[in-house]
Amino acid sequence: MTIENLIIKLTWKKVVQSPPLILPETRWADPVEVEEQPLSQRLWVETKKLGQILGPAIFSQIAAYCMNIISQAFDDQG
Repeated sequence: MTIENLIIKLTWKKVVQSPPLILPETRWADPVEVEEQPLSQRLWVETKKLGQILGPAIFSQIAAYCMNIISQAFDDQG
C-alpha cells in the first residue's frame, strides 16, 4: 500500500465517521410542541441556534480586524 492510498483511506475514514454538523437539540421541533413552551425557553433555543451559526463568523471578523491593527502597527515602525 502506497502512502497516497494510506492518506486517502485515513481521510475518507474521518469524513465518513465525522459527527453531524447540527447538534441533536437544534433539530426542528414539532410546531405544536414549540407553541406549548414558554416564550423565554423558545427565545433561549433560538439564541443558541444563532450562536452556533454566528459565533464563528463573529470570531473571524474580530480576528481579521485585530490582525489588520497589528499589521499596521508594525508597518509604521519601519
